[in-house]
Amino acid sequence: MTPDRRVALILLAAGRSSRFGSDKLNAMIDGRSVLSLSMEAAAGADVASRFLVRPTNAPDPRVPAGWKIVETPIPSDGIAASIRTGVAAARDHSHALIALGDMPFMTPNFLTKLAHQEGPTFSCHPDGRFGCPAIFPAAGFPALLALQGDRGAAARDWPEASAISPDNPDMLRDIDRPSDLCL
Repeated sequence: MTPDRRVALILLAAGRSSRFGSDKLNAMIDGRSVLSLSMEAAAGADVASRFLVRPTNAPDPRVPAGWKIVETPIPSDGIAASIRTGVAAARDHSHALIALGDMPFMTPNFLTKLAHQEGPTFSCHPDGRFGCPAIFPAAGFPALLALQGDRGAAARDWPEASAISPDNPDMLRDIDRPSDLCL
């Protein structure tokens, strides 16, 4: 990372887990929580800073050194509220790399590959849709700060955006239901 390029990795962990039925971030995979696995992948990425977006008054997970916790006051407003909170916290960075706390199969290498992209770049999921993790330069921060509701950045038109696919598409699996915990 060059001195003028400061990438903030923003890990969103303020969702309601409504389809899961309980707090999916604390669900276990091979003896580790979903959130701890996601944080481990993020911790290995080549970025300048790491932010964990949590609901206000949520119990703090065990957060390794090097992470900053930021609280989103109204997580019921959907993923857009979490994105706005994280991007506001990362406003002094050149790029924001947004990842999800319920994606425990991500790898540091893929996150680093995204971190080195210049323009808005999404992950290309196996079904062809663009989504998280995704990186945005600071020029895109105003658009991210204007997001509303339970729709993420991919719902907005990014004409200059590109997408990259991981070597293993399973790393983009997120946890929405208990059956998703199976590898």
